[in-house]
Amino acid sequence: MDSDRVTPSASRHRVMLLSCLLVLAAGLRVAVARFMPHMIWADEIYQVVEPAHRLVYGSGIVAWEFVVAMRSWLFPGVIAGVLWLGGLFGSGPDFKLLPVQLFMVLCSLVPVAVAWRWGERLDGVRGGLVAGGFTALWVDLLYISAHPLSDVIAADVLMAGLYAALPLTEVPGPRRMAVAGALFGLTFVLRLQLGPALLVAAIFACGRRPRAWGAMILGGVVVVLAAGLLDWITLGAPFRSIWLNLWLNIAKGVSSDYGTLPASYFLIAPILFWGFIPALAIVAQLLIGGRRFPALAGVVITIFLTQSLIAHKEWRFIFPALPPLVALCGLAAILEIQDMRRNWGAAPIGQCAGGNRIGDLGSAVGGGSAGAGLSHALDPAQRAGKGLFSGRAPAGTLRRGPGRHFVA
Repeated sequence: MDSDRVTPSASRHRVMLLSCLLVLAAGLRVAVARFMPHMIWADEIYQVVEPAHRLVYGSGIVAWEFVVAMRSWLFPGVIAGVLWLGGLFGSGPDFKLLPVQLFMVLCSLVPVAVAWRWGERLDGVRGGLVAGGFTALWVDLLYISAHPLSDVIAADVLMAGLYAALPLTEVPGPRRMAVAGALFGLTFVLRLQLGPALLVAAIFACGRRPRAWGAMILGGVVVVLAAGLLDWITLGAPFRSIWLNLWLNIAKGVSSDYGTLPASYFLIAPILFWGFIPALAIVAQLLIGGRRFPALAGVVITIFLTQSLIAHKEWRFIFPALPPLVALCGLAAILEIQDMRRNWGAAPIGQCAGGNRIGDLGSAVGGGSAGAGLSHALDPAQRAGKGLFSGRAPAGTLRRGPGRHFVA
């Protein structure tokens, strides 16, 4: 319908606000990395940066995992490319470290953009600001995202895959499911322990649709086969980084030599890191959001459970669960705001405090006409949100079908 079309002015304001949010997220991440230098875990040096440095400059410490040919060269190879680009501008330490940090920060903007899109589909620009803002400003994401760890890059790829498989307001077609499968396959290659969570996401996304399963499996198989070929070329045997990793760390218990923690650690750690009240609030948001979006909740819970079953534990191991968890908290907050508006519902949306704040933000960022443009930008998505969650679907949106396990 013509009335549901987003005007060019409204589209520009949406892009402007999303761009501002991404710039804010990137700026904070770079500032933390540069002015609060820290190391999350030694693996970022010995498993990623040192091998990459050796590829580019011919020197670097060789960790035992590379001596026994257990570690894939996929991620270190990408970082080697980043180091090579940095070397074009100089040979000092900053020209080696800063490009790696900037690359990781750019990748960390993917979860922010995904959370924005989910929130926007739920409640227009206001929803995008809420869900995207949660992901842009969450302390763990600010503190860890710039570090070249396989857990971190896997989290970024996982969020892209979740968005491709679970777009929220529509049933993805075969091409999109193939892309989701490829991203899930890449996530698996980067972090094997995420396999059960990827299976949960695939079950929610594909349901009982054979074509969706076929497309997703095809996309995943292509990427995993490519990773196996890379292992064959660089390590001497296909899929060596997968089967040898499982054999040494699971069957032989090598990882346990670096310390073990009880299965309850990941239940207690959030309280230790965040505090009791914030951790309780996050659990509450997980339950609230999980009722409407069980796929995201299922992925988060599966990651926590999977890592809890492994004796060797580190906080970074559950980092891939944090972007979908934080995004889910933002989506839950949007649902709560919508419930309050419905319960209080005497005032029109344009007169609500949230609407005034959005208009004020638009005026401050884009000039005096931004507030008016934003009101037009909000309307179509708000109408879509009302249709999806009140029983009336507007033109161009879907309420029922194979995706109902995610949106209904």
